[in-house]
Amino acid sequence: MDFLLLKTAFMFRHMMCIVLAIGEKKVGLFMQLEYLKNYIKKEEIIEDVEVYEKDNLIHIPVKIKKLTKIYLSKEFILSNRKPDRIPITLQKQFRRRDESDFRRMNDTLSGIQLQQTIIGYLEAGLVYKVIEYRKNGMGIKKEYYIPSKLLQDYWDEKYERHVQSNKNANNEYREKIIELKNKYEHPYFEPLRNSILDEISGGRKISRRTDFLTSVLIASSQSAYFDWKEIGLYSMGNTEKKLRTKVYDNQKTEFLRELQKIVGGDSEGIGMTTVSGEYYVVFCARCKINFSFGTFDYKEAEYRSNITDEEIFDIVDLEKKDTTRLCMFENRAMLRKITKHTPAAERRNTAMISFDGQVRSSQYFLCRKWREAGVQELVVWTDFDEYALSMIRKLYSIGFEEFRIVIPLNDELALVDFEEAERYLLELKGTGRVIEQEVYLEDLSKIIGLLKIGVK
Repeated sequence: MDFLLLKTAFMFRHMMCIVLAIGEKKVGLFMQLEYLKNYIKKEEIIEDVEVYEKDNLIHIPVKIKKLTKIYLSKEFILSNRKPDRIPITLQKQFRRRDESDFRRMNDTLSGIQLQQTIIGYLEAGLVYKVIEYRKNGMGIKKEYYIPSKLLQDYWDEKYERHVQSNKNANNEYREKIIELKNKYEHPYFEPLRNSILDEISGGRKISRRTDFLTSVLIASSQSAYFDWKEIGLYSMGNTEKKLRTKVYDNQKTEFLRELQKIVGGDSEGIGMTTVSGEYYVVFCARCKINFSFGTFDYKEAEYRSNITDEEIFDIVDLEKKDTTRLCMFENRAMLRKITKHTPAAERRNTAMISFDGQVRSSQYFLCRKWREAGVQELVVWTDFDEYALSMIRKLYSIGFEEFRIVIPLNDELALVDFEEAERYLLELKGTGRVIEQEVYLEDLSKIIGLLKIGVK
């Protein structure tokens, strides 16, 4: 009795498994037929009673019915199998592909290998084969492959993940950009912030350009001054820790051009001390410089010399000779006039550098080399504007024992200490006025006397 009960239970369970398998197969077929409706014309019909199986593949005839005629228009051939993975060659979306498309994707395969690969895609349930027939079903017109429902579902899910990921990234960038503080009062901080916010409005995709501009804004918020190589350290999109300083190097010219448009060509206005391109420093000094590639002795400093940014960063050490003070001018014309009107013997104790609008990181580096060589005094003369603030603050941080700045007091130029110059420039910033060096160039002898360049 017990044996009969066990046998009956086993048979019942086996029959239920068969029923469930048949039911699952029918549900799967129904979903396939619904999906295939996207690939048939308005006048074409699919009747599930005509679906048949051959060589483990399902054949789905598609017909056109007219008043007195019914003929085969196309046929879908597919598999209900589920692959373990999606091959790389099929991960990019397509509407349909013929054999020549697959050949371009698999150009290393021979003809036989290619056929086996395509058949493998078909048998794995990754693609469906489509046979189109000529008018009235007379002969084959063409054959090609379309993505299976499983592959299309994979693409749809991948797209949804991408959309959600971009939405999350957009929100993350927006929150970060809004929360940043302009702690160092960079004049172009807010224009840059607003430009980035406009760029990502409406949930737009975070582009590499957006990531770069955001990195610049973060660097501007975190530092009074920063260089090109520091920007990549703040990238929110780069998860690689290696070579972070080079993350934007491949698009340096393009990105800096875009940045210059936003900040009106004044990178110093956001604290950036270098811009793209080949630059050189004009200087006049008696010194001996040891570069990594050799040594150069600037003997009597009778003439102005040029040294590139790249060469400056190759300086190993600097011998100051009898130089006791360093003068920096924002205008090359000033350096040219002084060297022309003052004999070299009278300015042998003064080294002079011009920086033309922006103090780049190379010039800060050169100043530090002079400080390390034992020069104790630095005199700076810039245009009198809000950007001069950031310049003198960074130069002050180098640590010269005597640091003085030229400013106009009661319509006369005067040498003052850092605190007084900073106070004057802050007051000037509030008025919106800009006073340029050139207006004081008329009385050159008075300027040379003030700077004590001609003192023997």
